[in-house]
Amino acid sequence: MDTQSASLKKLAGRFNLHYGIVQSAYWMAYGCLVSFAAVLLQAKGFAIGSVGIILALSHVISIVLQPRVAAWIDRNHTIRLNHVIAAISGAAVLCCLLLFFCEGRVWAAGICFVGAAMLHITNQALVNALGMETVEKGVPINYGLSRSTGSITFAIMFFFMGSLVETLGEDVLIFSFSALGILLVLSVLLYRPPVQKDYRAKALSKNSGNPVEFFRKYPAFGLALVGVVCMHASHAYINNYMIAIAEKCGGSSSVTGISIAIAALTELPVLIIFDRLLKKWRVDRLLAASAVGYGVRAALVLLASTVPMLYFAQCFHIVGYALFLPSIVHFSRVSVKSEDLVQGQAYGGMAISMAGILGSLTGGFLIDGIGVNGMLAVAVVLPVIGLLILLYSRKKAQREA
Repeated sequence: MDTQSASLKKLAGRFNLHYGIVQSAYWMAYGCLVSFAAVLLQAKGFAIGSVGIILALSHVISIVLQPRVAAWIDRNHTIRLNHVIAAISGAAVLCCLLLFFCEGRVWAAGICFVGAAMLHITNQALVNALGMETVEKGVPINYGLSRSTGSITFAIMFFFMGSLVETLGEDVLIFSFSALGILLVLSVLLYRPPVQKDYRAKALSKNSGNPVEFFRKYPAFGLALVGVVCMHASHAYINNYMIAIAEKCGGSSSVTGISIAIAALTELPVLIIFDRLLKKWRVDRLLAASAVGYGVRAALVLLASTVPMLYFAQCFHIVGYALFLPSIVHFSRVSVKSEDLVQGQAYGGMAISMAGILGSLTGGFLIDGIGVNGMLAVAVVLPVIGLLILLYSRKKAQREA
């Protein structure tokens, strides 16, 4: 190995670790705020039925915000992506801390929570874009490996946070989110990968942030994202209504937590070896394979009648979301030109948010109307539809090439 290669490998190793810290801070904060939203909002006076509406509203606002922020970053060559992430995270922490002053004022608590959640969700696409920007600059970090640290720390946080809330009260969620938000601010401000010699400076994007203009430029990518929404909605149904699924299998809230932890831990192997998978298969094929994984997992959850069967079904998260997560990030990078890199990540993130909204808003209605098994049957069909759309978008992209 020559000196230059050894130096680059050492540089990549350092930024793999640093980017892993960024991912960990983001996902642990996400767990404290979004995953425990029902616990926190009920403590602030909200009925359980309002939680889904508030989370959906947070996602909707982030969907509107993400492409605008991304287009602004792509158009302005002097704007540093890490500075934008830090600013948004700082604003989210401020909104969250204001919840301490909302006792007895439910409407104010709702506004503060939506403000914190929609800002943090908006940062998800930008954190992913930070990793892809590092790769574009010639520093070959392993996105999957760095992202796997986020999964590990999320699972650990989820395991302990329930006990902390029972012991210290719901406000521990506010403290934890704020501390992790500050960690995210500090870690991204210190994240400054050097530009390598073979890096080509990106041209300034001429895109205004208008989605119509963007998808006229990338129609096949837009169609693929419709398939992504269908695929990921299946995952949202299962995750958002796991308590109802656990009860169907004879379990309780403790089974819900274990099921989610099992799923989170199964992400690790795929995330760690994902770069090797990319060398053997194109990313669009890996994304299509994750659609099959989503369908298989949903089918097994549908068939599960006992808690062990549910745990077994959750292990198939490894060929669903675990494969989908890094695939959509890389797919969004290769589907657009370098000057639109941040916007590509933003629209990929928007597709995930839209799937989450679809799962949050329709899952409850489906359970009320046709039962838990009926909802899960829909969760089996959706990835099939998504896969067909993905295959068609691939043919469309080949015709456009």
